[in-house]
Amino acid sequence: LADVLENDLTVGKMKKVADGEIVSVWKEESKLESERDLFNFVQEARNIIQNSPSRSLNLTPLCKEMQVLGKKRTCTSGEIGDYLFSSLMNGPRRFAARAAAAMLVGNDHIRFSRGKAGDGFYAVPQAVAESRARTEFVNLAASMRDKTPEEKKVFRWTRAHLSMMSKLEIGAVAETSLNKATRTLLKELGYPETPEGAAATLVDVGYWSEDRSKERMDSNVSGGRPDALDWTFPDAALEEAKRVLEEHNNVRRGYADGSVALWRDQKRVDTDIYCVDEFSTRFYDDGLSAEILDEKTTRVYVHIADVDAVVQPRGDIDRIALARGESMYLPKRPFYMIPPAAMEAASFNPVLHGLGVSIAIDVDLETGDIIDTKVFRSVLRPIIRVTYDQFDEIASHKHVDTYPKKWVDDLKVLCRATEAMMKQRSESEASSRKDDDRRIAGVTVYGGRKKKTVVRDFKRSFGHRAVDELLSVAGEQLRKFAKKKKCALPERTGAELFALRCGTAPMRRYIDLVIQRQIKTVLIGHQMPARRRRMMDLCTYLEKRHSEVQKILDSHRRSALYLSLAEQ
Repeated sequence: LADVLENDLTVGKMKKVADGEIVSVWKEESKLESERDLFNFVQEARNIIQNSPSRSLNLTPLCKEMQVLGKKRTCTSGEIGDYLFSSLMNGPRRFAARAAAAMLVGNDHIRFSRGKAGDGFYAVPQAVAESRARTEFVNLAASMRDKTPEEKKVFRWTRAHLSMMSKLEIGAVAETSLNKATRTLLKELGYPETPEGAAATLVDVGYWSEDRSKERMDSNVSGGRPDALDWTFPDAALEEAKRVLEEHNNVRRGYADGSVALWRDQKRVDTDIYCVDEFSTRFYDDGLSAEILDEKTTRVYVHIADVDAVVQPRGDIDRIALARGESMYLPKRPFYMIPPAAMEAASFNPVLHGLGVSIAIDVDLETGDIIDTKVFRSVLRPIIRVTYDQFDEIASHKHVDTYPKKWVDDLKVLCRATEAMMKQRSESEASSRKDDDRRIAGVTVYGGRKKKTVVRDFKRSFGHRAVDELLSVAGEQLRKFAKKKKCALPERTGAELFALRCGTAPMRRYIDLVIQRQIKTVLIGHQMPARRRRMMDLCTYLEKRHSEVQKILDSHRRSALYLSLAEQ
């Protein structure tokens, strides 16, 4: 029920669930007949929690009951509700009280503390829990400032500490006033309550590198060197990224000269790989290719860069990636999830071979139906970079004489298959991709000769829609593959983080990196993928991080727009 309430499912709508997701079935009738009834019911359950007096959720009776239960005996949320809200269980609010208990059990942000001997545990108010965590972090940060650089490098922050670090990082890249929680943290640490103060804190405790931090702090590096933002990572993560880059490039050269053999589940793709993106793009995590099977069928390949081969689980890079959750592409500078050196190691390259996870999709050109799909680990030849403008010109048969004939032939085959799939979509889904002149709310800031802030938007062309269509279809096929193999993914339908492009951006979204790991585990077959419970816990955490990222992105974009208007 906690999952149902969070997703606000429509009353009467059928939902498929796996057997392992069913914890218990409530026999009493809820009498929810409309969306209004559901809204009132959810609100009543939340009010029960919010109006409960501080420290009133005493778990002593429940703990005593659990002590006499057998190992295989479980307590349902209804039984827990009987203990937590016993005064409401005999009245008309009994069903809402059970829902409130389910919401509490499903909320991983509730902290409990042990009471006196024999008294069990009681719920700690959130303000008290946050204050205790902040005090612990402040004391640890004060001790870190006195440590040597080598001691800072080998120190490993816990997940609770990384949550505090995330607040400081968001404050460091903010261009507006900091939120109250970040200001309070900086005040207790003894630093100015400004973005500069947050950045100085991160450098002093060793979470950001000291190397060249000052001269790069205010520079516009969106078009700079690949290592332009290396200093926003710990030294241990930077060293790991440089080591992985060297090792990965050696493996790529080995695939080219034949000195490195393919794994049992790997396949070599011999078609030309086209990476379609903006001119300023430096890292490519997806590529496209196609081949004609017969007159009516075309096989389209969507290749996703194998970022998991670079970012080892529980390594220094993985820990910082989990803490950030996703990359932030701010108007003035990018704020990457993983170090640029690691992105370069995983990125498709125009000179070296690349490793990927490929989705081969057989498309019926007449109906647009997907006939067959295969998912496999792949070794790809060096890619061909194509901008959206070039893709649009080839698709519209403009200036085709200026491009190599192989480019034109391959991209026309790709466009034909894509158009067939787009036509096959229902009218409601295709309408969002129909209008070439639809404006996109994108903001890019760059300095002109007079160092004015210039905001430019862009038009969604056929190239954007075609790439979006292919990546969306690839994401759908990855979901179907995972479901067929009974492999849990860290996402849930209806959540804000749920996206059509499932698993297609592992270089900039940690949720996609985890999806890639789950898919690769199934393909390799040496071990079992992570269980659903672990995936749901991770999904809850990443949804919270995504919400924080969206707030800071909106703040930066508004600041850039206001500054541009002020300078007109």
